[in-house]
Amino acid sequence: MTSVCSACGSSLQPDAAWCGRCLTPITRPAEATDRPPMWLETQRRERVSFDHVVYSRWRPGPTSFGALGRTVMTLLVLLGSIVGYPLTRGALVAFVGVDAPGRPFLVGYAIVASVVSLYLLVQIWKRARVA
Repeated sequence: MTSVCSACGSSLQPDAAWCGRCLTPITRPAEATDRPPMWLETQRRERVSFDHVVYSRWRPGPTSFGALGRTVMTLLVLLGSIVGYPLTRGALVAFVGVDAPGRPFLVGYAIVASVVSLYLLVQIWKRARVA
């Protein structure tokens, strides 16, 4: 049996919730059934327990690397902080046109690079959920 929209008269699909032509919501008479409500069917049947949560710095998880990945990222951060000094000084000369004095610039770069490197290393090595 094909139902018809009460607002515009177009034919409706049997499982339609809205009229495809005029976007009027379809109201159908409630059917007597022994099924539970639909929202109850979509609920998870089993209970998930969060009592056994495991955090680790060494084991890989769904959102973290294992020990090998973290070690590689640590080496890349340290290499970047070392290589960054001549690159930063060269970029200063190339884009600004001024050469910074050697020792004061090195001290300033060491302070900034150590703070940034420390932040990155803390983020890399913080414990992550693995189970």
